[in-house]
Amino acid sequence: SATIPTGFILSALNILSHADLHYKGSKNPRLLVELALVKIAHLTEAIQLAQVVSSSGGELKKKVTT
Repeated sequence: SATIPTGFILSALNILSHADLHYKGSKNPRLLVELALVKIAHLTEAIQLAQVVSSSGGELKKKVTT
């Protein structure tokens, strides 16, 4: 079976912790929860992008295909 990367778990917990802290004070708590879920859903892509940026020395160049 596949394992979940530690970075993903820690980042998801960080997002959920932030949502939990701001839930009661939010004017729109449902939106806060929905945004947290969207962030978690796209977390894998964000982690992959961060790895690409760090491996390229902080520079991203758009590939041009002809």
